Amino acid sequence: MSAVVLGRGVRSTKRLPRSLAALPLAAFLAAPGEANRVLVVGATADVAAVAHAAPGIPIAFSGAPELSRLFALDRSVAAALIRLERGTAYQVDLGLVEIGGESRPFLGTIAAGAGSSGGLGFPWAGGTGAIAIAGDRRTVTASGRAIVVANTQHWGRWTVAPRAAINDARLEFQVFSGPILTLWGLRRALSLGLHSRHPGVSRLTATAADVEISESWTVRCDGIRVGRGGFRVRVDPGRATLLI
Repeated sequence: MSAVVLGRGVRSTKRLPRSLAALPLAAFLAAPGEANRVLVVGATADVAAVAHAAPGIPIAFSGAPELSRLFALDRSVAAALIRLERGTAYQVDLGLVEIGGESRPFLGTIAAGAGSSGGLGFPWAGGTGAIAIAGDRRTVTASGRAIVVANTQHWGRWTVAPRAAINDARLEFQVFSGPILTLWGLRRALSLGLHSRHPGVSRLTATAADVEISESWTVRCDGIRVGRGGFRVRVDPGRATLLI
C-alpha cells in the first residue's frame, strides 16, 4: 500500500490517480500507518520529517529542490509517481539537530547567522559573532558571520558543500568570515561550488558536534526557522531510504 503526503503549505494536487489518497504531513506524522511506500509532495524538510517518522520506508518525492538537484530528477508529480512504483531504493543519511529542547531531522542543511534566510538570501547579511564547533575529532573556534552544516551538496540555489555526500556518514561544517562585501562577492562561486578555497571560508567534517553561536542568531533547518542560538547536530547513517 502506498501513501501520498502533502508537505507544509501544499493543499492539494490534481495529478494524483484516484487510487491514491493524500493526507497532510501533520496527519502522517501523528499516525504513519502501514504504508510500504510514500510519495511526499513538498520541500526537502517534508521528506526529512517523513523519513524520521517512518524509518526505512521508501520515499519518492516531488519538489524537494535540493534532493531533486542532487539526483538530477524531474520534480514533477507525474515523474515522482513513476518513481513511487518503479524507483530504486537508495539509502541516505539523516541529520538530526537538537535546539531549544527539541530534536528535528534534516536531509539538506542547517544554516545559522544574524541574517539567516534559508537559502533565499545570505546568512552573513548580519554582524560578526563568535563560533565554536566541538566535533568528534577536533574543536574549531572562529569569528564569523554564518555557519552552514551540510548533509548534502545543495542549499537552495547554492552548491554550498560540493564535497559533501548524503551517504558518507559525515556532516560538513562551513564557517563564513570576513568583510561583508567580500562575502557578497562569493555569490557566483557559491552557486557553482567554487567557494570552499576562499580565505573567508573554513570547513571541517564530523559525525556529531556541539555548536556555540550568538543567542541572537537565527537557526534554520532545511530552510525552516527552528530557533536561535547554539545547537547540537549528529548524523544517523542510512536512516532514510529514497526512491530514485
